[in-house]
Amino acid sequence: MFVRPAQSEHDISHSFFVSLLEQSLKKSGAYQIEVLKVEDLTQDRGFLLLKQHRLDVFWAGINPVRADNFRVITVPLTMGMLGHRLPVIRRQDKAKFDALDEVELKKLRACQGSQWPDSDILEHNGYRVVRAPKFAMMYDMLSVGRCHYFPRGLNEVYGEVSSFEQSGGADDLIVYDKIVLKYRFPMLFFTHKDNEALAQKIDAGLRKMVESGELMQFIKSHPVTRDAFPLERFAESRIYELVNPLLTVPLPEDNHYWIHL
Repeated sequence: MFVRPAQSEHDISHSFFVSLLEQSLKKSGAYQIEVLKVEDLTQDRGFLLLKQHRLDVFWAGINPVRADNFRVITVPLTMGMLGHRLPVIRRQDKAKFDALDEVELKKLRACQGSQWPDSDILEHNGYRVVRAPKFAMMYDMLSVGRCHYFPRGLNEVYGEVSSFEQSGGADDLIVYDKIVLKYRFPMLFFTHKDNEALAQKIDAGLRKMVESGELMQFIKSHPVTRDAFPLERFAESRIYELVNPLLTVPLPEDNHYWIHL
């Protein structure tokens, strides 16, 4: 079974999703997960490889085109943490962000991926977005001031900033946890339309993990996501609720499937 490679050395979330896929299939038989060796894999190209059967599973956010063309496993892989976006900012800008309200925040430039549904969601809600084609570019863009902040999911932001610093990147970037951009936006697994058997096995495994509490424990203990907890740290944060116009598939409504700030 082939899955996507990491987007860059800072894409520390890759290990989380590979491990979660392994966990969801643990009781469904023997699956050997291999990373496809391909460079510069954008989201659009990844979905193309999935359509061509060169990838078996791909993970990404949902939009109408993806929902129509691929089989979607609708269990939110990070329990909605992807839709809780924390700005990564330059340390020197902290005082500026302390004084911002949402109207002023919308006037600043946010770095986002050119093919990410998040870019469309932010723009739909009146935010300014600077789109970049590759993930590897965005932290560097922020560091040199081409954008004012880089909104990252709660599940990925702490590990990424740490990775950026440890790999020799600028040490002036910080997670600004006093602002949260919140919208319903799950990270999901996708398979080819024809691969119903695999999709059903992944879905069944994930739902068992949710019901048993194993998924929450997995998220709380995995090195990529554990630094987001405890969630009480966001009690004093300014939470701005955004509308997501891209959700076209029914998602689980049970509270056990979602984290709540």
